[in-house]
Amino acid sequence: MPDLACLRDGLLEQEKYQLQQAGYRVVDVVDRDGVWTFTVVASAEKTGMDEVELTVICPPAYPVMPPIVTAEQLGMQHHQNPFTGELCLLAAPTQNWQPHWKLAGLLERQLHKTLSAGYADAGTLAIEDEADQGEPYSAYYSYMPAAGFLIDSDKANPAPGSRGVMGARLAATQVAGLEGARLLGVIDELRAGEDVVYSAPAGLESVLDPYPPVQVTGQWVVLDAPPIECKPDKKLWEKIGSGENGKTQPFTLTGTNNGPSYELRAIGFPEEHEHGTTTMGWVFVLRQVGGINQTYRAGYGGGAKNNIIPDRYDFVHAYRAGRSDLMYRAPETHGLENRAITVIGCGAIGSVIIEHLARAGVGKFTLVDHDTVEPGNLSRHVAAFDTVGAPKVNALAARIRQINPYAQVASCVARLGSVTPDGQRCESDMLAKMFAKSDLVVDASADASVQEYTSLMARAAHKTWVCVDASPGIGGGTVVKIDAGAEACYGCFLWYQASDVNESGHIPSAVKIEDKGVQPAGCGQRTFTGTGFDLAPVSAQAARVAVGALLEGFDGGYPLDGFDAHILSLRDEHGIPCPPRWDGYIFGKNPRCGIH
Repeated sequence: MPDLACLRDGLLEQEKYQLQQAGYRVVDVVDRDGVWTFTVVASAEKTGMDEVELTVICPPAYPVMPPIVTAEQLGMQHHQNPFTGELCLLAAPTQNWQPHWKLAGLLERQLHKTLSAGYADAGTLAIEDEADQGEPYSAYYSYMPAAGFLIDSDKANPAPGSRGVMGARLAATQVAGLEGARLLGVIDELRAGEDVVYSAPAGLESVLDPYPPVQVTGQWVVLDAPPIECKPDKKLWEKIGSGENGKTQPFTLTGTNNGPSYELRAIGFPEEHEHGTTTMGWVFVLRQVGGINQTYRAGYGGGAKNNIIPDRYDFVHAYRAGRSDLMYRAPETHGLENRAITVIGCGAIGSVIIEHLARAGVGKFTLVDHDTVEPGNLSRHVAAFDTVGAPKVNALAARIRQINPYAQVASCVARLGSVTPDGQRCESDMLAKMFAKSDLVVDASADASVQEYTSLMARAAHKTWVCVDASPGIGGGTVVKIDAGAEACYGCFLWYQASDVNESGHIPSAVKIEDKGVQPAGCGQRTFTGTGFDLAPVSAQAARVAVGALLEGFDGGYPLDGFDAHILSLRDEHGIPCPPRWDGYIFGKNPRCGIH
């Protein structure tokens, strides 16, 4: 494949020639440091309307990357950036652009169609292959970097024309790799007179708990249309605040009198969410209050000099962070917010399963493990260095809340099979209570005795039980699901694995690699060797099975694959890595199993 320099050699003149041959009038061409800018006029025949002057910018990565085409004079309602005038000739340009089209080819294919769709009535697909996607106005604003306020878009829907007072909290936090502070806020409450029209849902209000937030009081208004300014100004600021004078309170990011003073206001407005569907959009305006800064000149004739600092206004992102907002990209997981799960074992396998389930939106977790996080765990565990020394259940509880603040988590530090200080075993009662409150039990303990124990307890509690394990050296893995009320049990599965390879119903074991394990310094027992990325598909499959089981019977829920056992191969019989391959098996009651 030729390099970029070869692709661009002689291309500028070729593009100009092809545009002219296609019937476009090329007014000007500028080459500045590899950025090519064409001024092109498209005739009425090309546009289906009056002639249009286009500015076409080819970045240095052109033709591998697409050009940018603008027509500032058009002012279309759709398929055009309202501030820069850029035309949306292609949905997802970097994916749909074809380098062999060249500029003339792109305009011939897409210009007339884009202009037709751009002036069409809202909610209609004007052309056959028009992308079925919304164009939210808020996507085009110029925002203050690394700043945003969290709001539940399902609940924040005051009536058009309403206005009032807003309560919020804002924290300035340091983020690794980010120069300066990140500003993260939560909108706690919107009031219209004496009525509370929005309050932050439980969970979202706790996002800033790790930080010392500043209390903020501001104003809000719902307009009939989006603000037409790319960046806010004094006029827009006063429009938000009219009628509620004195309700915006200045604050500093430190919560003291030190540092610049700020004020906050919010604007709600209707905007397109999906194609033809309008919902409430939000944008926040942060005002840094100006003033007079006095400086002193040294030397003869020196003295004070007053420097006037003007007010500064910035748009700040509204981050939609309601429960449904978090799950919008994974519609098949809808319903998990009402499901509860118990996970036994929070090590390398269990921690990854837990993270997957937290991202999928499971509503309640009960975590059981006896161990603490050590630095060496982090090569396979999802915990981070700042949790070293903490119980694994606590580290994962914090991780769950970082991912899904709406989840409820109960942690239990316990080693199953141990004896309590008073000599009384109470684990059966403890597990029975946990399982009774759960819809599903996942055993990721990687301990044969614990697996048999929890499978029996889950069977007695009539709960679906999922067991996940990796073979020595992580040559493969196993995920087994025993449905609540099933005739077969985990003992049956073990008998099918122990049966002769030619026997009916035989289920093979995952590939085992000779692995003597290692004993890290200071550790009381040996552990298996293997990488986190080889464990990852084992945990991911367990999460898939768990989610399918939790949503069984839900309309549109994540589907089950129909198998009871899943065996993963990551290595061949010689121990050579191979593409991951899952095989599924269905099994029933085994006549040799003595549990029934």
